[in-house]
Amino acid sequence: MNSTGKNPQKSYLFTSVYNRSMNYIRDHKKFISQDIADIQIENPELSVNS
Repeated sequence: MNSTGKNPQKSYLFTSVYNRSMNYIRDHKKFISQDIADIQIENPELSVNS
């Protein structure tokens, strides 16, 4: 362990997974939004605004 008492491997793993997740969401946001719009058109009862 380092002087702060945190496990550097765990911290690195968390940061790595977090960053990859955020990058995936960022890169696929437009596709996810389009999928949601398509679902709401096909199934208006699932719309949040209804």
